[in-house]
Amino acid sequence: MNPFQNHSAEAEMSVIGSIMIDNRLIPRIAAKLEPEDFYIAALGQLFEAAVDASERGKAFDGVIAADILKTNLGESKAGKLASEIIDLTVTASNAFEYANIVRKYAGLRYLHESIETALVGDDPQSVAGDVISLCQEYLQGNRTKRIKTISEALLSMYSERQSKGNILRINTGFPRLDGILKGLCGGNLVVIAARPGVGKSALGLDIAKSAAQNGHRTLICSMEMSAEEISERLVSRDARLDMDKLIDGNLTAADWKAIGEVSDNTSRLPLEICDDPHLTPAIVRALSRTIPDLKLIIIDYLSLMQGSKKHEKRYLEIGEMTHSLKILAAELKIPIVVLSQLNRDKSEKQEPELRDLRESGDIEQDANKVILLWQLDESPAEGAPVRIGCRVAKNRRGKTGVVIMKFDGAHMRFIETSENYAPPKRGNKVLGNDH
Repeated sequence: MNPFQNHSAEAEMSVIGSIMIDNRLIPRIAAKLEPEDFYIAALGQLFEAAVDASERGKAFDGVIAADILKTNLGESKAGKLASEIIDLTVTASNAFEYANIVRKYAGLRYLHESIETALVGDDPQSVAGDVISLCQEYLQGNRTKRIKTISEALLSMYSERQSKGNILRINTGFPRLDGILKGLCGGNLVVIAARPGVGKSALGLDIAKSAAQNGHRTLICSMEMSAEEISERLVSRDARLDMDKLIDGNLTAADWKAIGEVSDNTSRLPLEICDDPHLTPAIVRALSRTIPDLKLIIIDYLSLMQGSKKHEKRYLEIGEMTHSLKILAAELKIPIVVLSQLNRDKSEKQEPELRDLRESGDIEQDANKVILLWQLDESPAEGAPVRIGCRVAKNRRGKTGVVIMKFDGAHMRFIETSENYAPPKRGNKVLGNDH
């Protein structure tokens, strides 16, 4: 037995009666309802027939309705239902109120059935995330269909291009890199990969800070650093204080003044930090549903993340996680940036390739964009910024290429250069000539 009233037979019959009285109402009510919104299947079939007749410029009346009902229900049941519709509907003046009631109960049934399905799961965090997601979609009226005709897709594309302000595209804060990437777009899974010590966490933090400064609410999920350590890096970066000095606490009055100014500005940014060391995609999903107007998620880093299920092979677990994060990006319509390590068979000074992504080929397969970092300087001067190759190795909606950065390790920040990349030569062959 259902614990709630799941439909109103009177409202459903009154909608059908109203459109039989006044066919001009059909297109306007069809904008509110679909045949599936009717709990009584026979009434849904009548509504579908009415919409079809209206689109073909044909009339829809009691005779047509009775004929459809006889075909589907038999003469006895059809006659009874037709009589109820006629007796119940004296006027069409309340048609839209009836339609709203039908839509309300359809939404409740959808929500109830979806939550019941979600509760079957065996992972509490995943179930909680799914339930939160379903409730938010219901509250936002986001029960939109995923199947579109090519005509609808083209119309949507033209509409987006004509109103660029409505397209979520977050720039990294590095103009030359953005010129290749074309920004971080809604629905994208973006991977930044490097060997340890090259600076992928610092680059991720640079991107997060730039996004927040441009008004995009950003969530940093770090299993690598605590929230306090991330704050420390932000202070070092913006106050131009050496990390060693900041950690040791050997600070002058001028240093404290700079820290105060930077902290005041940074504290106003729409920046959220989760430093749960046991992070899973299900937790990220649940967190994302609790942050209003979230525009960007950065995860540091993939190898430290745990899957919702245990697999015999680690690469299967990694594949499940990247797939889950890709689905989440599509659902939220925001970019998710995932930091990842490269295989150990290359040093931090060797130019990496996509096949060097660590632990799973699914990382490359699921990512919309992949950025690979490596150190260009063979013997960098101690304390001086290190030149870093920043290669866009995969870009589904743009070109690939290399931008040269300088990594200021003392202040944990990247600086983009105007230097052009010259691939190294081996004999007479130029390596990396896809740049």
